[in-house]
Amino acid sequence: MLVLNIVAGINSIMLYLNYSGASHSEFRNIQSSPHLILMMLFGIFTIIMFIVAIINFLNWFRRAYYNLHLFSAKKLSFDEDMAVWSFMIPILNLVRPFTIATEIYDGNHAKACELLDEKLPKNDSIISIWWMLFVILGIFISILSNLGGEDNIQELVQSMLFLGIAELLGVPRLIAAIYMVKEVSKVESIVYKKRLGLDEQEVLIESISEEE
Repeated sequence: MLVLNIVAGINSIMLYLNYSGASHSEFRNIQSSPHLILMMLFGIFTIIMFIVAIINFLNWFRRAYYNLHLFSAKKLSFDEDMAVWSFMIPILNLVRPFTIATEIYDGNHAKACELLDEKLPKNDSIISIWWMLFVILGIFISILSNLGGEDNIQELVQSMLFLGIAELLGVPRLIAAIYMVKEVSKVESIVYKKRLGLDEQEVLIESISEEE
């Protein structure tokens, strides 16, 4: 997915560079060119893969929050289904996913420290970085959606440039999301293995191995 983001961004920027000076008649002629059709098919493939990635992430996010409900000593802020809906409800989606992600990490980290009876290093800053990039890119895409239109060829071509920039800006957000999942999974793994009855040494060794 990371590679697709980069290639899709370059793809959109290339479309802009190739067709930025095209007139209405020239644009109609190049719409049927094999090169443009191929790039558009790649764009459709990228969108499909992006949707699949979103579904997988939301499934993971909901599962992590559901698991936290199973062993958390204190009442959590929301129902586990809100882990998914929080991304879809306007206004709330600016704050609530971050709140839930923080609860997931803090809850698992606290439980891991409790089960191992020692203080483990905490790396929750990645959640703030991930969410900051998520919101910034979301605002950028929202602005982008209001630019250009099919009635104005030059604005449509210009929107390809903004789309390419948005896709390239999505790369650091994706990297942050991957590291966030890794950090949450790390403390989740300690809790899971400890609850299965592995001794402290086994849990720590396996946790260190996963981190490396």
